[in-house]
Amino acid sequence: MKLIQRFVAILSIILTCVVIGSLFVLPTEDAQALINSVPKPELSKSIPHNPKRNTPTKPPEEEFGQFAWQTFVALNWPADCSNGSPKEDKIGQLPDAPRAWEFYQYPEDIFKPNGEKPNRQSVVPPQCPGSDNLNQPVARNLRLTEFASNSILQPANLRSNADLSILLPGHEPLVDRAGNYILNEARMNPIEVNQIVNNGWYAAKNLAQFDNKFDNEGNPFELMCSNKQIYPSNLHSKVPCSGNDFEGVIELKAAWMVFPDPVPDQRKSKYYTTTRTFDVETVNGEKKSVTVPVGLVGLHIVHKTSKNGWIWSTFEHKDNAPDDKDKKQPPMDHYNLFDKSCTGNCGENEPHAKEPYRWRDEFPNAVTKENGEIKPQMPSQITRLVPIPPLVQSLNSEWKRALEEVPGASVWQNYQLIGVQWLESPYVPYETNGNLRGVKPLKLANVTLEPYVQKSDLGSSCIACHTHAVLPPVQDIKDVKADFSFLIGHAK
Repeated sequence: MKLIQRFVAILSIILTCVVIGSLFVLPTEDAQALINSVPKPELSKSIPHNPKRNTPTKPPEEEFGQFAWQTFVALNWPADCSNGSPKEDKIGQLPDAPRAWEFYQYPEDIFKPNGEKPNRQSVVPPQCPGSDNLNQPVARNLRLTEFASNSILQPANLRSNADLSILLPGHEPLVDRAGNYILNEARMNPIEVNQIVNNGWYAAKNLAQFDNKFDNEGNPFELMCSNKQIYPSNLHSKVPCSGNDFEGVIELKAAWMVFPDPVPDQRKSKYYTTTRTFDVETVNGEKKSVTVPVGLVGLHIVHKTSKNGWIWSTFEHKDNAPDDKDKKQPPMDHYNLFDKSCTGNCGENEPHAKEPYRWRDEFPNAVTKENGEIKPQMPSQITRLVPIPPLVQSLNSEWKRALEEVPGASVWQNYQLIGVQWLESPYVPYETNGNLRGVKPLKLANVTLEPYVQKSDLGSSCIACHTHAVLPPVQDIKDVKADFSFLIGHAK
């Protein structure tokens, strides 16, 4: 009997262990699914400093995508008019407030004529009291025909003296289906502004010290990265990161679509809307200042981190354009930059607008003048040649669901990440011959900011394009790498 009791006790212990163990051991498929699941997005007003790249089972595309979305949300947090700092606890609050990035400065405000020292005062967005004060560096100076009529100007010069421009890298404008020019602007965050001003880099003569030697013997030009300094000790000992307690340098490009005044409720419910004020040349050659309502349709974010060097993230409104592979049967009836009813030779991804690029008061505004006759500009026909990767589409769905849970955040559900690019060798990005070491993924383009050049190898890759960013020439010194920043080339 004792032997039987002892056997029953041992069997009970074994069964108990099996049952308890089954609670902690998942089937292989379920365990793998748990490991590979996309974490719930974190809607935070804090700009991340680095991607969270500490999960070996996660594909890097997912981690960089999460980083891109976190940055997008933080930059578009409602901001306090008094100092530009993020305000309130949720992104959906204060829908009419300016966004945090709208307090970033324009290159025009930093790179003054003759290399004069700039004013580091923040931009005052139009939603804030005092934005109409002419002493404030508000948006201004959109010179349409002044640029277009001078074909010898280079892109850097085109953007050096204009806060807003209609001209893209190929010198042509983009015209939406409603018949208006797409406006675009560049911004730079306080980290970059402070570094430039403190070092006197607003004057081209102070940039003559740099070279293209990417080792401890050289002095390459390098912008500030985020606060965690993990560069190898034998490389880039001069990289300016360790003294920074914040995110690294951020440069932005934004694209805006002009709306009728007043803005229809349907537009307000789908787009982040504000106004922009700038100078135009009218159909009769008159120069005047105009203020128009605009909606955000594209945002390009270039962020320098300490772990991965530069990271390019690009976002668009979901209604901009279809993928090229879907152009015959697009999933939507209406797009901002594509007409599904067009058949035959529609001039896809080609500039249609003709010089002179003029402006009229009534909506739509984009016109030209031919033999004394005023004619509307022909709208562009744009498709996306670099499709959104499936993993990025999955991330977009996750972030859209997270935004749906926040009251008042419905506008931001209409924006999507197009993709992210990063450097494979961030510590030494160039070969000895100046060529880029490696890029992941190979292609990335925004249809609002690179609609025409996306057809070329250079234009279909953000990083490949930015390898051509150089410091302004000083005497016989030229072609010195500008750490992927075209904005530095504006120094006078």
